[in-house]
Amino acid sequence: MLFYLSRTPSEGVPLGYLMVTASHALAKQSYEEPYLPNLKPFEKMFHRNPKENLDGFGIYFVEDDVDKLSCVKSKYPIINVETGRLHRSLVPHLATSIKYNFSFLRNNNFKKRNPNYYRDVQPYRYGNLLFTHNGGFNTHYAEYTERLRPYIDPDFLKKMQNINVDSKWLFGLFSSQIDLSSQDNALIESQIKNVLNILYDLKHTKFNISLNIILSDLDNDIHIALRYRTCKQIPPTLYYNRTHPLGYLIASEPIDYEPGWHLMKNHLIIIKKCKKKVNRTCYSFQSIKME
Repeated sequence: MLFYLSRTPSEGVPLGYLMVTASHALAKQSYEEPYLPNLKPFEKMFHRNPKENLDGFGIYFVEDDVDKLSCVKSKYPIINVETGRLHRSLVPHLATSIKYNFSFLRNNNFKKRNPNYYRDVQPYRYGNLLFTHNGGFNTHYAEYTERLRPYIDPDFLKKMQNINVDSKWLFGLFSSQIDLSSQDNALIESQIKNVLNILYDLKHTKFNISLNIILSDLDNDIHIALRYRTCKQIPPTLYYNRTHPLGYLIASEPIDYEPGWHLMKNHLIIIKKCKKKVNRTCYSFQSIKME
């Protein structure tokens, strides 16, 4: 996962840097050894093979001089970028200077059992909302999705009906229960806690919450990242960097070795546009511990 937001419209960065050429760029994270600072030595990654990304990738981005959202998706891997095997649909965009980026790489080691379909490739878009997620609730999947249905906008389910993964249901739940047009961070925090309570109330005795979520409202220029879990499973991880020279970054692993990366535990991050200043766009960045 990767979220990038420049501090000002004039601070665009090449898409290729974030995806490919940074020292631990998102594409490299799909096949190189993990880079997981601030984890205790015994907290190792057991459940994924870091050397191959067996499924697809999705990227939404906005060019720094064009107010238009572009999208590149593929159900095919993005592995071995250094040998030129990057999917051809992405190559023309790598030199593009962008001010906003929202990316997801899927690593699924059970491809034969759960084949990847294009319709399931994240990030997802619904109106002005973008969403990506890993972790989740894979146990008792059918039971929980049906029990979540009453909390989700029926129009959302109608338009997203061909997607059949837990991310769709979480997207629907979060987008239906959280008002990102609000400028009140305390209200957003309260609504997210209410969503977590909904999940708790529906859970099976063996059910654990394990969520990494990024949700963006493009119309109101507000973005939230949530890492929340009740189990001991460490990966998938999520890091944030609010002091990076490129801008604001949230990523599954640090994309480079710059200082300022922090491992999220049970945290909510809210990034939103402030009142516009002369020749400058200002964003606030707030990190909130979720007990």
